[in-house]
Amino acid sequence: MRAETITWHELPLDAMPDACLTVLISTEHAGVDSGFFDGKDWRWCESGGVVGEPVQGWAAMPMGIV
Repeated sequence: MRAETITWHELPLDAMPDACLTVLISTEHAGVDSGFFDGKDWRWCESGGVVGEPVQGWAAMPMGIV
């Protein structure tokens, strides 16, 4: 078993992730999913579409099992 700690960066107070870096994002209606910030908009990883609601926070992707 391997445990990981996820640190959430609250927006707009904390810094943004590097552009185009895949991260976990949290929104009020969609919950938690993977996405990225393209320098202008938050986008979903699955579709590349713009996230249609405010992103409340982001966290680095956990490493998982490598």
